[in-house]
Amino acid sequence: MSTSTVNDFLFMLAVVSGSLGLFLLYFGWHGKRLDYRPICKKCKFDLHGLLKSSERCPECGVSLRIQQNIQLGQRAPIKGLIAISIAMILFGVVTIAWQGTIMASQMNWLRMAKTSSLIQDLESTNIANETESSRELARRVASNHVSVEEFNSIYTIALARQADASRPWVNSYGDVLELSMLADEASDEERVQILTNAITPTLILMPETTEGELEAMSLGIKSGGVRLGSGGRVALAVELRSFAVDGGEPQTVENPMRATISIFGGSSPSILAQRIPISLEAGDHHIQTTWTIMLVSVEINGESDGNIEDSESRTLATSEFVLENTLSIQ
Repeated sequence: MSTSTVNDFLFMLAVVSGSLGLFLLYFGWHGKRLDYRPICKKCKFDLHGLLKSSERCPECGVSLRIQQNIQLGQRAPIKGLIAISIAMILFGVVTIAWQGTIMASQMNWLRMAKTSSLIQDLESTNIANETESSRELARRVASNHVSVEEFNSIYTIALARQADASRPWVNSYGDVLELSMLADEASDEERVQILTNAITPTLILMPETTEGELEAMSLGIKSGGVRLGSGGRVALAVELRSFAVDGGEPQTVENPMRATISIFGGSSPSILAQRIPISLEAGDHHIQTTWTIMLVSVEINGESDGNIEDSESRTLATSEFVLENTLSIQ
């Protein structure tokens, strides 16, 4: 039995217990009839034998000509029933209060907050508050529940946060930036800015040797923590354009291969993109490369198996990167 089912059962049991307890309390307090002698309803004075000779109660003076002022018989409270009813009411009240506390703790109060208040929270020095508020704002942006002015404020803050590498990255900002590119809300300059701030690429060199002689090398790219969103909406595509060895003339890569990999906020992707036949002597060699790196949209086809290669995509941002590294041949 799940926790939610148990909580629902306890809540219903508390409601029934409290309602029944109130019903029993009424009968317990009303009590059982002890006799049928008439008494004054106000002061409980015994009126036996006085109704015909008196028009008013000798004790309190209330009129006896009004039938509602006369009670037939003494009644005594049923103490046991009162005790049981009070226990049932207390159980109901305590259980409902307990369940209410649980429900309140599980409620997402940010869903009820004003967008303007959440935007102000983005300037908070408390990273937890900033993270929760940015996540809710990203949800509202994705569902188109913000005004143009509110979106512009959120987008501007997200751009600034991505550019500030000294601040811990919050993926929700990346979600906003990705959505802005997908919706064509970002300018070409801003798209390039988003790409260059999203990754910190370095060059991967993997030599292929046979009996100590270099036959080819594979080149690729790896990046530190990606400063984008966590929704899997974009991928990283790379193409090697040219390379130079030990300061020589750059050699253009004919028919460069495009390698694509899905990226998520906080991930550190690495990808091999090109194999180049090359022969070099033993020693250290300086390799300089020029890459075209792109952010592309990810829209998985219904018939695909989920691979990025089986998806339809469009280029969202493109930039050139010059990357260098040292290749050591033993």
